[in-house]
Amino acid sequence: MTKKITTKQRKALEIVAGSGREGVSEQLMAMHGFNQAFLADLCLDGFLICRENRMAAGGRELRVSRVFISESGRELLSGGPKSSVML
Repeated sequence: MTKKITTKQRKALEIVAGSGREGVSEQLMAMHGFNQAFLADLCLDGFLICRENRMAAGGRELRVSRVFISESGRELLSGGPKSSVML
């Protein structure tokens, strides 16, 4: 079965795929116009992976979410056998 994605979804996947092993922060994706619910849908579809990291800064604990491209997302972008785009 072919999974169809929109042009906006493809753009989000391309940004994350271009980030390398470090992934992209959720905040940076929001600056590109992709909100948390939109990214969550891509995670639920299996194209992105979201990880929450904890770090200390200024005596406070911060939680930073980063998104990474999954193998399925990479395959979709590379034009694998199960890829298709809706406009």
